Amino acid sequence: MHLCFLNLQYRSMRDESKHDKENRIPKDRHYSISVAIEKEERIKISQEDQKEEKTAALMELENRIRDLKMGNEKEKSMLEEFERVLAKQRMKLDKQRKWCESQSRYRICLEKMIRDTMQQ
Repeated sequence: MHLCFLNLQYRSMRDESKHDKENRIPKDRHYSISVAIEKEERIKISQEDQKEEKTAALMELENRIRDLKMGNEKEKSMLEEFERVLAKQRMKLDKQRKWCESQSRYRICLEKMIRDTMQQ
């Protein structure tokens, strides 16, 4: 009985070794497969890194655009305020110029009246 068990065990080991030889991957093939897998993983990681970099760059550009738009809005409001102030100053200047012209005419008129009166 003991021999029978050993014989069965030997047969099963022999069958397993045949099965292993058939399914065994040669070492160089195994190495090339692992290299290919590692290369694919590196490519995936590289692509993920590039994607993250592009996303970060895009966010940075969007922030910069937002800042520039805010700056443009501030400058636009300042420009409008300067234009209002300039318009007020022009109105004041026109008013003063008209007043000066009327004063000058009035003075000329008075001088003429004084000369006419002195000549009579």
